[in-house]
Amino acid sequence: YTGSPFILNRGTVRKSAGSGTFTLGTVPFTNNGSVDVRTGIVAFDNSYTLSGGVLNVSFSSQTNFGRFNFPGSATLTGGLAAAFLNGYVPGNLETFQVMTFGSRTGTFTNSTVPAASGWYFEPIYTATTLMLRAHSFDATNPPVLAAISNKTVNEGTLLTFVNTATDVDNDQ
Repeated sequence: YTGSPFILNRGTVRKSAGSGTFTLGTVPFTNNGSVDVRTGIVAFDNSYTLSGGVLNVSFSSQTNFGRFNFPGSATLTGGLAAAFLNGYVPGNLETFQVMTFGSRTGTFTNSTVPAASGWYFEPIYTATTLMLRAHSFDATNPPVLAAISNKTVNEGTLLTFVNTATDVDNDQ
């Protein structure tokens, strides 16, 4: 081979130890497989192409989860996946910043990211970040109405009042 060096991933590239940053640096990286970050950060310092591949982030706690960093422009295509590790389950509507980039074009093909049974993540795109917001399929607690004070009304007249409800587990 006499051309320029590059990495063509058709399997799985996984970062599973250490909270620091692992940089896939000086050569272009094409992902037709899976890049899995279980802890810390995987950074791409050169061109990155996601052509039918998947980026996967895993969550062990609210502060210990995988992240991606694209210092330049990121072209977001293909799939995004998520997994819970070590029995961790997030709170409903918890949000995790899983990706940073200088700029981006596109979005991942999946509009929700399946996680564990009963959970999915909603992708939230900004100009320079991708966040995932956890959602539970299980509505565990109904909204709680505020106490209603005693009211006096004459027979045959309409009683109108305003009340509020609190969603204690934020599952709307």
